Amino acid sequence: MEISNNKQLCHRQHYIPRFLQSGFASKKIGENVFSYWFNKFQDPIEVNIKNIGIERGFYGHPEHLDIEITEIEKVISKRILHLRTKQPHKIPIQEAAELIFHFSFRSKCLRIGLDLMVKPFLSKIKSKVLDDHKWVPLSKKWLKENPDILFNEISRYIPINDNIKTILLQNADIMITQDCVSPLFHGLIAALDNAISDSDFTAHAHINTLYKLLLNIKYPNWLNDFCFYLNSYPDNNLILGDVCSIGYNSSSHKYIPAIINTDNTSHIFLPISNCKYIYGVKNGFGNHPPEDLNLGIAQASREFFISSHNTANEKRLINELGNNSEFTNEAEIDSIVNSLFPTL
Repeated sequence: MEISNNKQLCHRQHYIPRFLQSGFASKKIGENVFSYWFNKFQDPIEVNIKNIGIERGFYGHPEHLDIEITEIEKVISKRILHLRTKQPHKIPIQEAAELIFHFSFRSKCLRIGLDLMVKPFLSKIKSKVLDDHKWVPLSKKWLKENPDILFNEISRYIPINDNIKTILLQNADIMITQDCVSPLFHGLIAALDNAISDSDFTAHAHINTLYKLLLNIKYPNWLNDFCFYLNSYPDNNLILGDVCSIGYNSSSHKYIPAIINTDNTSHIFLPISNCKYIYGVKNGFGNHPPEDLNLGIAQASREFFISSHNTANEKRLINELGNNSEFTNEAEIDSIVNSLFPTL
């Protein structure tokens, strides 16, 4: 992962790598690359890309997270540079899916989306589990469906064989009582209360653990549903948003961050330069015109986009920033909570 200098490792860290931003350069002076930076709070300005998509301590500590991202991007950067030199063609699923997933999960949009989602999510869990009497039947059901978790815990203290497992399962109704469950329930409610009332509690403190896990995943299986292509718009000016890659929901007709998977996501797009992009398509849907793609990039981005040009076309997109950047809504959070606690 790129940093401003080696002494600032784990301090100024790019969440949009410069090798991706360089495809949207407005000019180059020696080794310095510039691009126009568009956001809602000031007029567009031309900025050295070493100062775009960067935040102090974004990936935090320990240093090995930075090192692992750097090693991965040694390969990814070469792949991006190679694709920029090629004519439109079909791209192997693995190659394209890895690029799209990598840029999606390491973006700031993912972090902000999780931060905004976490407290409403915890509040709905709390309202769902307020009655501790509901936890006795739920605990019995959970134990019968996941007995190995109980057996593994008990085996830390006494040897477990098949006969003991049978006895434990047969007596689950007797073992799991209100007196047993209530202390666990009240501990859960207390933890939820502390998290919800803590003004500093966000997903931010735990997100690097998620990044660490995602580094070991090449890409999620749902990306196998797409066919991927490299395409070119030589007479148009594509932008790059802080969301990096976006999807298109064929049901709502909206562009959304690509990290969000829905059954109605028919397209995925990743701009790699001001005239070339990777796109994934499924179910026979066609490609999208560049003006629609730029509109979608602006809407799915949260804070800014960059461009090699500063014209009226780009300026019109400033007011669209963030219009479709939410990761979820109240109805979707309800659906998630209900799926986690179906019997409550």
